[in-house]
Amino acid sequence: MIDLNKTWINTNTDNPPNKKEVPDGNYDCTLKDVSINESKKGNTGVAWHFTDNRSGEKIFKWHSLWNNETQDDEGVVGNNMYWLKKDMAMLGLSCKSFDQAKYLLRTMVGATVRLEIKTKDGFRNINIVEKLADPVRSPGGNPSDNETPDDDVPF
Repeated sequence: MIDLNKTWINTNTDNPPNKKEVPDGNYDCTLKDVSINESKKGNTGVAWHFTDNRSGEKIFKWHSLWNNETQDDEGVVGNNMYWLKKDMAMLGLSCKSFDQAKYLLRTMVGATVRLEIKTKDGFRNINIVEKLADPVRSPGGNPSDNETPDDDVPF
């Protein structure tokens, strides 16, 4: 039987058990997924899902584009679009509209990038500092098709 009193005593509340953060530093990662999503609070942002190539640790970056609480078109949206466009430029992407950006971001799934994680004044920043390799594509494949087909029929 589990001794819950012993578990209670040994539980450290300084570090949540399920929220393991990768320490500050530079990491070579694979972009596993990227999408424009809405948070539970109704804020719109870019959800980046990376995997560290060395350790296999998952690294998540939320890039807020619109904050429902402040609704500051000029500041929040303008400043955050700057950072999104900068991340896209690091990936070698440019476009003329936000709608194009949503499509182009998906074409980078599978790319290898170098991330810099830096914590300053309690704020954690995850920045793309370099694209190391383009996504691997199958010959003649669609650039947005980054998944292996489900069929393994050998014909």
